[in-house]
Amino acid sequence: TGMYLLCFAGSDVASRALQLSKDLVLSSSHPMTSRLSALNRLLQSDSECSLDMRLSASQHFFTEWKSNELVLQSWMAANAGSGASDTLALVNTILSSSCFRFDVPNDVYALLVTFARSSPCQFYSSEGMSLVVDAVLRLDKSNPQVAARLVRCFSDVRKVSAGECPGAVDSVRRIADAAR
Repeated sequence: TGMYLLCFAGSDVASRALQLSKDLVLSSSHPMTSRLSALNRLLQSDSECSLDMRLSASQHFFTEWKSNELVLQSWMAANAGSGASDTLALVNTILSSSCFRFDVPNDVYALLVTFARSSPCQFYSSEGMSLVVDAVLRLDKSNPQVAARLVRCFSDVRKVSAGECPGAVDSVRRIADAAR
């Protein structure tokens, strides 16, 4: 029901639904899974009025759960998979923070694989593809199995025309050239 209410973008109903979601995220009296679900609803809202709510609720959730590795990975996935217009910036911020570790495969899967699979508008941008290619090349040196799983995110590139995603061919070529 919460996601349905958020579809009334810009309306009082959507604003109230966003506020209820934020209140749930901030409430310590509810279970973590309910709060994470509310955070997902907030993060998927891409309206102007939701920006501050999304960022403050996400930061609050992170601060409260940063010592729990599994919950933190769920938080990374929620941010990476939101599909909102600022998803790429959020992914870059998390990627450069101390909470993300390239040497922990589940961190890579939660952040980068979720980003590539769940935020196609940002992933198929030249900046998004470059971000993932750089991660693949970095991981290939230390953990080729994780790099191989991440590179599978490029399997759909064949279905995308060069006009729709001009950097796709170059991104795949960068990975192939590095493998030689």
